[in-house]
Amino acid sequence: MIHLFIILALLINGLCSSENPGPFLPTDYNGPFSLTVKKTPSSYKGCDSATKFIVGIISHPSEFYFRNFIRNNWGAPAYRTCRTTKLIFLMGNSDDFKIDKQVEQEANRYSDILLLDYHETYNLVARKVFGFFRYVNQNCPNVKCVLKGDSDTVINLSGMEKLCEIMPNENHTITGYYGYDIPHRDVESKWYTPYFVYPFNKWPSLVSGFSYLLSGYGIVPRLLNTLRTKTAFFTSENTRRLWEDIFFTGIVRNLAGIPLVHNTGFHWGNNVDYWWHDGKRIILSLETRTSCTKLCTIEYAWNLVKANRRENNFPISRECNLRSLREAPTFRNFTGSSIRKATGRKRRPNWTRHVA
Repeated sequence: MIHLFIILALLINGLCSSENPGPFLPTDYNGPFSLTVKKTPSSYKGCDSATKFIVGIISHPSEFYFRNFIRNNWGAPAYRTCRTTKLIFLMGNSDDFKIDKQVEQEANRYSDILLLDYHETYNLVARKVFGFFRYVNQNCPNVKCVLKGDSDTVINLSGMEKLCEIMPNENHTITGYYGYDIPHRDVESKWYTPYFVYPFNKWPSLVSGFSYLLSGYGIVPRLLNTLRTKTAFFTSENTRRLWEDIFFTGIVRNLAGIPLVHNTGFHWGNNVDYWWHDGKRIILSLETRTSCTKLCTIEYAWNLVKANRRENNFPISRECNLRSLREAPTFRNFTGSSIRKATGRKRRPNWTRHVA
């Protein structure tokens, strides 16, 4: 029954409180919500009926270097040879006219940017992820797997395709680095959440936001329907300001009844861990800011991923590994694997937030 109380709490409109609202509104805005699209990826660079796997990378408009690094390095196969896997960037507007003008030129040049008409701030990332899911729902009719990533995370596309293949076709799951989190009540915290926005002492189980995989045909429409019918997202600005991984992989996922799957191949920093599959150890993604043992850079993380790709004999020049997913093997019990259904038991006591 806890989710009913969560929804009631999120529907509170401007509850009087002596708390500092931080990035939230002291009196909630309940007017109409819309999210206009300024620029959509071309059908060649974005989704079409052949797309089985779509990667959406959230990026701040000023992160030109990160986006070009992805296009020229770990994301290059999605551009060159693999027609079933696509990669797009997700952005809003900055507060700098020159940067916004450059972004428009970049979008025209590469045709791989979903540009949303709202002002970028840290607390508005949830609407960017919503815009991505809405785009997938409207343009990707045959997609099985949807990966959300951050621009400073290095992703092993071949490894993710392998993971997508073995996930069930029809059973919906969200895979990533699983853990608990508690609301931060310190107003100085980057993740401060006042009691009048969320009065409970623990968030629903979730996966860390640097990258996570939605799998199973129809999972995105299911999440969007839950968003519309069981949350206050469209009627509460404070709800839309909640942290995107907490909101989508925690609250919305929990209301939709979609299970989490913990996979140690999703990891942060350079303290590498692996997904063990068919006798191979596979790095799936590395977030490059937190818990670093060496250099906290995307270049260093990409070198680690490249070495792991060579170790596993993943192809370099031709990367269309994803088979017709309708013919993919069914989900099985992974005895001895590092992938497992997440339970209510906390994975590690020092799990912390890692949201871009």
